[in-house]
Amino acid sequence: MESDNRNEIFQADYKILDAAYVVLQNMDNSNLPIKTQFEELYLGYKKLLRQSIQLINIADRQQDRLYNLQIDITEKNRELEALCITDGLTGIANRRCFDEILVQEYARHARTGAELSVIMLDVDYFKAFNDNYGHINGDECLRQVAAVIKSCTCRPADLVARYGGEEFACILPETNQGGAVAIGDNIRSSIMALAIPHAGSSVANQVTASLGVVTVNCISDGSAVDVVAKADELLYQAKLKGRNRLEFEKGSE
Repeated sequence: MESDNRNEIFQADYKILDAAYVVLQNMDNSNLPIKTQFEELYLGYKKLLRQSIQLINIADRQQDRLYNLQIDITEKNRELEALCITDGLTGIANRRCFDEILVQEYARHARTGAELSVIMLDVDYFKAFNDNYGHINGDECLRQVAAVIKSCTCRPADLVARYGGEEFACILPETNQGGAVAIGDNIRSSIMALAIPHAGSSVANQVTASLGVVTVNCISDGSAVDVVAKADELLYQAKLKGRNRLEFEKGSE
C-alpha cells in the first residue's frame, strides 16, 4: 500500500487495509460468497480512504489559498493607506497626513514640554509660472521643489507635506527657533539653487519661495490649528515684504 506522509492521521487505516489485503490474498475460494463480500468491503474502504485523503488535500490547498489571499489583502490595505496619505504628484505626504501628524505631535510635545516648529512655504508667482511654461512644467517644478524640501529635513521624525497647490509645509518635532530658521533658510537657498527659469516672477529670474516659520511651546488645552495659522500669517508677511524670504516669530501656546 502507498502512504501519504502528509496524512499521518490515516496511518492506522493504512495498517488495517494492509492487514485486510493479506487476509484477502490468503483466502481460498472454498467460501466464495464470504470472500466476495470481504473483497467488496476492502475495496469500498480503500476507496473511501482515498477520497478522504483527496478531500483533506483539497482543504489544505484551499487553506493555503486563503492564507495567501489574506496576505494579499493586508498588503493592498497598506498600499491603500499609503495612497490616502501621499500626494500623488510629488510623492510626499498630503494635507490629510500633515493635519493628522501635527495633531499627534502637538499632543506629544504638550506632554514632553519640547518645542515644536512648523514651516509653511509657498512657491513665488507659481500661477505666472504655469501661464508661461505650462502645467506639465509646473508639475515638474513642484516635484523638484518637494524633493529639495525633503532633502533639507533629514531626521526620521520630520514631515514634509504638500499642503495644497504650490504650498508646502514641514513639521519639525523637538526643534527650537534657531534650528527651524536654519532649516528654512536652507530650503529657500536650495530651491534657488535649482535654477529653474521663471520669467514671470517679479522677484527673480528663477523659481523662488517664501516661508513662514513658527516655533511653539505646546500646552494640553492648545490647538494644532493655531500653529498652522501662525505659520501661515508669517508666510503672508514674507510675501508682503517682497517674497523670496523667510519670516519667523517665536510663538507660545
